[in-house]
Amino acid sequence: MRVQIRHLAVLAAGCAVLAGCGGGGSTSGGETGDTAASTQAARAGGRLVYGTAAGISQLDPHTLSAAQQLVVQPLLFNGLTKADPSGETTPDLAASWRASADQRTWTFTLRDGVRFHDGTPFDAAAAKANLERVLDPRVPNPDRTKIETIAKIETPAPTTLVLKLRAPNALLPDALASGTIKMIAPRSFSSASKTAVGTGPFKLGEMVPDDHVTLLRNDGYWGEPAKLDEIDVVRSPDSTAAATAFRAGDLDVLWAVTPADVDGLVAATRGRALEPDDVSAGAYWEVDNTSPPFDDVRARQALLHAIDRETMLKVGYAGKGLVPETASMLSPRNAAFDSSLTTYPFDLDKARALFAEAGVDAGTTLTFHTVAGQYPEWVQMGQILQQNLEEIGIRMKIERQEFSTWLDTFYPAGKRFPGGIVANYLSLPTVPSYALSFLDEGVCECNARLPGWRELSARAVATGEQAERDAIYAEMQQLQNDAVPIMPIVFSTLQTVVRDGVTGAWVDPQGNVNLEQAGFAP
Repeated sequence: MRVQIRHLAVLAAGCAVLAGCGGGGSTSGGETGDTAASTQAARAGGRLVYGTAAGISQLDPHTLSAAQQLVVQPLLFNGLTKADPSGETTPDLAASWRASADQRTWTFTLRDGVRFHDGTPFDAAAAKANLERVLDPRVPNPDRTKIETIAKIETPAPTTLVLKLRAPNALLPDALASGTIKMIAPRSFSSASKTAVGTGPFKLGEMVPDDHVTLLRNDGYWGEPAKLDEIDVVRSPDSTAAATAFRAGDLDVLWAVTPADVDGLVAATRGRALEPDDVSAGAYWEVDNTSPPFDDVRARQALLHAIDRETMLKVGYAGKGLVPETASMLSPRNAAFDSSLTTYPFDLDKARALFAEAGVDAGTTLTFHTVAGQYPEWVQMGQILQQNLEEIGIRMKIERQEFSTWLDTFYPAGKRFPGGIVANYLSLPTVPSYALSFLDEGVCECNARLPGWRELSARAVATGEQAERDAIYAEMQQLQNDAVPIMPIVFSTLQTVVRDGVTGAWVDPQGNVNLEQAGFAP
């Protein structure tokens, strides 16, 4: 999920399942400004087993492309800033920060005495090296555009980092909280996908790609020590096997549960589902805006009218989520959502007419790409669309692909997939600027090219006035809603359940599971 990370690309969002990987909602600086999730008292020690039907293939935080990797990010790594459970941006490796009056120079005071897992010091020079790596266009970092206005990085002292920008950015601390802008030991850059040398509360014990990752408590951690001795992230063959393992007591936490299975798993184990306070993630479908037939906006609008989102929520998600009525990337619950947008109701007659105008007629075959053995709700949604398209004379085949094959179909951005409809999960930042930045040219795998988009995006982050920023967000949403470069289907985080006795685990608005202070009840 690319996570882009914004997606699962399946987030990244972004981490897809790609992962979108976002920052927080507002910023605060201070010497002790850390925020921790409220937790029930937990005993020290123990081994927690976290289950998923999707494997982790690599651990480099700067090149994260799948949402299943997100759970290990805050365990192994820290950023300069981080988002707390409410989505607020708070200090992490940066203890405080301040901006110049013109928002072009940001000065961060770093924590003293922090060391990477290999014993090397974290300091301003290390932070500079990491930011330069994220900014390197040769490194496929999905959050680069959020900080690309950094023109110069200065390190006047070991605990002082100065970022000089080409243009004002009032939201820079939010950007630095993004899931893929983490700090790793510079000397491990070349082996980062396998070694994961960070500063987090856990360090890498072992990784077998696409099978399991073993994390061991970092007894030299600079912050609040972890309660658990060990966390094992293990892959099950498919979602059914994962649910069976959870029922049998082999797993303590299960991520990306089939929505229809949540209530039964909770009841069978006396456990509970982890629910965020808000939602900034969900199922999105991507089409290639640069190849037929979806290079024609009428075909994209037609497809959206052919999608019965209400039925998909009921059938695929057991009603657990929110159905959008527009094409906006933002949830209707987001304070910046533009309620004046034109809606796209399920209307097969309108879909037929628009498809005809775009030259899509009987005999046309589309392809729906989903992941084999995972996310059965995606298959159900595809089957609903398949039936609806048949009613208007359009054939659609459903391809269930291994994760790597599915991902290779459309990731990274720039690939062409004519006639393809890719089911994906985007985990988007709560900050509208960074959620909408997924549509920056060269970021979204849909290959969106919206005129004036980057200029609007730059204006939004440059202004310190919320009312002015909201007006820009409305303009961006109008542009996106008319062009329909990507299609939001259901706003709903991936479901997570925990067994009775697991404490301290929480889920953020993007659906990411946080286990830094997880443990077991006494």
